[in-house]
Amino acid sequence: MARPDPPITVVKQSAAIINWYTGINYGLTIASFFIDSLVVYLIINFTPRTSVGYRKHLLMVKGVGISTTLYLCLMFQPVTTAPLSCIYAMGLIQSAVHLDTHLSFTIFVCAVALNAPPLANCFLYRHQCIMMGNSRFKFSERLLIPVRIFVYLYFLCHGIAVYLMRYPSDGQDRFVNGKLRGFTEEEKSRIACYDMQKFKIFLLVVCFTCGICLLLIFLICYHIFRVLHTHQALSEKTREYHKSMTRSLIIQSTMIAVNVIGPLFVYFIQFSFEFRSDAYSLIAFEVISTYSAIFGILLVLQTPSYRNGIRSFFLSRSHREAIEVQTAPKSPSTITPHKWSG
Repeated sequence: MARPDPPITVVKQSAAIINWYTGINYGLTIASFFIDSLVVYLIINFTPRTSVGYRKHLLMVKGVGISTTLYLCLMFQPVTTAPLSCIYAMGLIQSAVHLDTHLSFTIFVCAVALNAPPLANCFLYRHQCIMMGNSRFKFSERLLIPVRIFVYLYFLCHGIAVYLMRYPSDGQDRFVNGKLRGFTEEEKSRIACYDMQKFKIFLLVVCFTCGICLLLIFLICYHIFRVLHTHQALSEKTREYHKSMTRSLIIQSTMIAVNVIGPLFVYFIQFSFEFRSDAYSLIAFEVISTYSAIFGILLVLQTPSYRNGIRSFFLSRSHREAIEVQTAPKSPSTITPHKWSG
């Protein structure tokens, strides 16, 4: 006869582990903020004039990314009680204003989800700026605006779904009764626990969303490369430019997925299968805090005008002006900026 599983007991992490976790988190956030600030400066000052619309989308990506990173460190800074499906927050601002942990977690999931629409806008911009006016795939701004609103609302609903998964107060008390060790009463009052059945359904919804996103990105990129292969109205240099920008966007988006979706999957799966390890969730949140900076680094490395912008910091004024001339498109008429810049 099989023995019943032993009851789950969660012991609070030691002060040394918590100090290491918060210290690394602050260090990564400071480094990320410095890198992100530099990247924003480069986007504003060294984006070619023919890509003004694309610049707005990149700034939106960076704005959401910076906000998410700062929120994760200063406002949220979560610590899990895995394998119990519970979490509590230690952020400086969160502790100062006594914001409910459940609401903090909901806002965090919303912030992470809202990183997707700006990236979707970047892909759509790259697609639309090579479409001829008579193409059936050339969408009007009147059509794009409601599509964009729908995409934002769809991803925002993922955060709202998290808000609905928490145990009611009496149910949470029964769920954690006798299972927590080393927590003060004040810390226990800040813990939020979630219904695992609802959590697993949410995980399936996230998998479905990721699958749809991958499919749509594949179709958009496939169509971009197919059109560029046969687009005789554009010069060879311009076609190569669009191909290069699309490849760069694919790589940058992939890194965001690895840095954000991957750790969150580890985090959710740990709850679902009751893995008894503190390291999973702590490392996951540290990795998430670096994604915006990594996106910025890849953007600079893969964009010649931004690399030249970095070089200009170390050159004289005359050399700087020469670089600006070199990075400006020699034949602006070959690259038609798309009017849609929302």
